[in-house]
Amino acid sequence: MNVLHISPYFPPDHWGGIELHVFELSKYLARHHQVTVIASVPKNKSTIEMAGKVRVAKLRGFEVRGVSPLFSRIENPLIPNLGSRIRQLNSFDLIHVHGQEYAISYFAIKEAVRSGTPCVLTIHHTGEALSQYPAIRLLRKILKKTAFKFSIEAADATIAVSKGATRYLNEFRPKQMHLIPNGIDLERFSDLETSSEYVLFVGRLDALKGPEHIVRAIPLILKKVDIRLVLVGTGPQRKMLEELARHLQVDKYVSFQSNVSYRELPRIISRAAVLVAPYNAGYSMLEAGAASKPVVSADMDWNRETLQDAAIYVEPKNVRQLSEAVIRVLTDRSLAQEMGRRARDFVARNRAWEIICPKVEAVYESVLT
Repeated sequence: MNVLHISPYFPPDHWGGIELHVFELSKYLARHHQVTVIASVPKNKSTIEMAGKVRVAKLRGFEVRGVSPLFSRIENPLIPNLGSRIRQLNSFDLIHVHGQEYAISYFAIKEAVRSGTPCVLTIHHTGEALSQYPAIRLLRKILKKTAFKFSIEAADATIAVSKGATRYLNEFRPKQMHLIPNGIDLERFSDLETSSEYVLFVGRLDALKGPEHIVRAIPLILKKVDIRLVLVGTGPQRKMLEELARHLQVDKYVSFQSNVSYRELPRIISRAAVLVAPYNAGYSMLEAGAASKPVVSADMDWNRETLQDAAIYVEPKNVRQLSEAVIRVLTDRSLAQEMGRRARDFVARNRAWEIICPKVEAVYESVLT
């Protein structure tokens, strides 16, 4: 089978959740199929390169710059003449598009319809990113009735990575709908030397991920445990979080790491005492589980689906509950070890790519027959 994936970006240029999903899924699919990925590269020239057995076409794209205070920079690239660029690369058996809110997703699905190529669309989110901006909320309402609606209903099959994404899809009329959660490459987390040096946050530094809540929890945690907080990621709240840490007089206990590589992240996670997901989490919870690390998370549907009963869940945005749960894990070594063991066991039994990838292939077969 000759499969084309459409992704907003691709590693190592960008390590968002969608990009990581496409990167690892493509690698596993390439064991049995011919796989090509098209992604944008906003600042460099277009190139075609190989990532293992996967051919990657990074095409010159454009982004909408932030217009303060209406909205921040939007990571939603547009590739001019995408349809013709797809045709130049090859004739594909199937096009797999990732993310219904991206301009390149819309134009890729239009090309699939034009060419009669079967198309699968994966819904990775439910429209919460940048929702703090009224202009974005208004634009999203308009697009849900136009471009998003077209993309979802024109695709031959849709894949939701969570129950929340399934509820989102139920607002439309998809031809097929499948619930297949994200997968994780367990090999990345093998043979790691582990320690318990800090509380860890991994994710984009914006309101959707809630890093502010764990920074606010640090003064309460320090009353019981001498520990550092490490925040891994980039985003629009970086400066605000640094100022907040200084205001709370905990800046010497808080450090930031940006541009962490795919290979380096497992080592950073392996040295954490606990991973904290203060609000809507992504791959970080799966990665912590794969590394046998305890997780404290906001009690939200997506987070619960990710690790089920293998984490401690607290009321979203409740800083006191968050601090108490982290203190509990930090001061009870047997609890931390048991949580890590349960998390690893759950991920290995339910989220390894060896389990998830065949489910995606079954969706492919359903639209090709």
